[in-house]
Amino acid sequence: MLRHTILIAIALLAPTTADAGLMYFSGNEAAFRTQVLANHAGGDTILQVDDGSGIFGAAPSAGTGLAGVSRSGTTTTGAAFSYQIRDVNFKVGQPYTLDGGMLSVGNDIISTSTLAVESSVSQGGAGSTNWGVDSISSPDAGTSPNAAVFDFSGSATAVNHFGVNMHDFEGGFANTTDNIPQSAFVRIYDASNNLVDSQALNFSSPDFGNGETIHFGVVADAGMTLGKVVLIVGDDNDSDATNGWGLREAWAASEFTIGLATSTPEPGSLSLLGVAGIACLFRRRRRY
Repeated sequence: MLRHTILIAIALLAPTTADAGLMYFSGNEAAFRTQVLANHAGGDTILQVDDGSGIFGAAPSAGTGLAGVSRSGTTTTGAAFSYQIRDVNFKVGQPYTLDGGMLSVGNDIISTSTLAVESSVSQGGAGSTNWGVDSISSPDAGTSPNAAVFDFSGSATAVNHFGVNMHDFEGGFANTTDNIPQSAFVRIYDASNNLVDSQALNFSSPDFGNGETIHFGVVADAGMTLGKVVLIVGDDNDSDATNGWGLREAWAASEFTIGLATSTPEPGSLSLLGVAGIACLFRRRRRY
């Protein structure tokens, strides 16, 4: 149950979008689905959800110590989608940049971490009965902000929309040292690995995203293809009061959705949208 929300954008009839032409949906999966379904040209653009069924087939086997998790599938009309999930640790402070889209150590990335696949994913009291990915731990816990990277650059079919359920992902606590919010961030890269947008995510008290599940979605303009979506964990308390930045936090994720639908309405589709609030909320878990 979503208990705490913070409004960041209003109205899908006249949506608030980033300058880069991106529409964000956090805490409102129904609005995300409405937007996607209203702006598709055929069956291949309907929501493709990897929950252990559909075009992606059976869930991957449970396991730990994984460098990354890769998934692929082909629709009945031949649209081949693929994506990869990675876990990286950034240096303290912004800008959290993937130089050239690279996911190897260097520049802003201080290290990479392994992942676990769980048949029923859970973290910090939140989770799903479907399979998912858990970041579990980091060799740099306590010294670097942890991030989930969803990489679509290898997909044969362009990806224009993406959705995911994030579990126990947090951000927004203002530490008592300087009253600066320990924000979570979302950073979007296009298919050419250019950074096109970055947004701070600050959730409401008292939990700041602790112990809950939230759906996050992004839909791009028709002129853009999503290359990577990076979700960087913030903080919900003063455990990192000196440096902040969620240095001991991690994440888990499930129900990954990709497809071709864009944020550009087709004729007649506006009547399907209505007006909806878009709220931001995530989850958190300690890294050890």
